[in-house]
Amino acid sequence: MTENLTTEILAERLKSLEQKMCLKLEASEKALSLARETLEARLEGMNELRKQLDQQISRTEFEDKMKVVQDKMTEYAEKSNEQFRIMESRVQGVEYLKAEMSGRLWALTAIMAILFIVYRSFMAN
Repeated sequence: MTENLTTEILAERLKSLEQKMCLKLEASEKALSLARETLEARLEGMNELRKQLDQQISRTEFEDKMKVVQDKMTEYAEKSNEQFRIMESRVQGVEYLKAEMSGRLWALTAIMAILFIVYRSFMAN
């Protein structure tokens, strides 16, 4: 009988130990599941941060390239303005020469008219 009692006590203790182990295993599985979820959330946050940083770097590179283009366009506009000023001064020079030539032609015509009048008056006498 004592053997049966000892066997029953051992069986109960083993059953109790098995239940405790099952409870510990379930608690470990829950802890592992929570840790996995937390880790996934952190990794997702890190991936989002990395994505934002990549976008920011791309935007910064684009802004730098656009700054270079803007600088080149400004330089081109300044050169164009300088060329326009040069052409404007040349046009003014041509207009001045045209006016001068017109004046000379008018003076020459006036002188020729006077000479013609003088010549006719001498020929008529």
